[in-house]
Amino acid sequence: VIITPSENCENGSIQLDKDYAPTGTHAWKGPNGYSSGLSTPIINNANENRSGTYSVSVTYNNCVLTATSQILVGPKISIKSNSPVCNGSSIQLSASGGGTYSWKGPNGFSSTSNLPYVSNASTAKAGIYSVTETSPGACIGTATVSVKVKNCTSTPLGIEGEVEAELVVSP
Repeated sequence: VIITPSENCENGSIQLDKDYAPTGTHAWKGPNGYSSGLSTPIINNANENRSGTYSVSVTYNNCVLTATSQILVGPKISIKSNSPVCNGSSIQLSASGGGTYSWKGPNGFSSTSNLPYVSNASTAKAGIYSVTETSPGACIGTATVSVKVKNCTSTPLGIEGEVEAELVVSP
């Protein structure tokens, strides 16, 4: 017995099915206390709380067939930036989730990398960056991150930001 499908879109429906099992008594179990006695149950309005391990036991003529499978409801995007950054430095963005990416941002920024960077940061490049991920199962998710660009002071030593020092005078 094989459980299908393995990936489902957020707010969509999960239809649990198996590749082959004779008629009999079905016992489905899943995350967050999910259970069903239907042959091919449907879970509507799926969200990430429905991601996890599902199992089915089919009892027929005193024989029990079992199967387990990981079901993913997604995509689930994790997004980060190195904000705040100093004027003239680089903005580093990252997204993870396992699909393809499409970034958009201030000043006409766009990228298809999961780890894009924006060189020569300026206030024109500060703002909201958004990424759309398309998962291998054609599910689409979006996330945003706010990037701030600061005017940082620089010391003669080339140290950016605030500097604390102690002056020691020796005779």
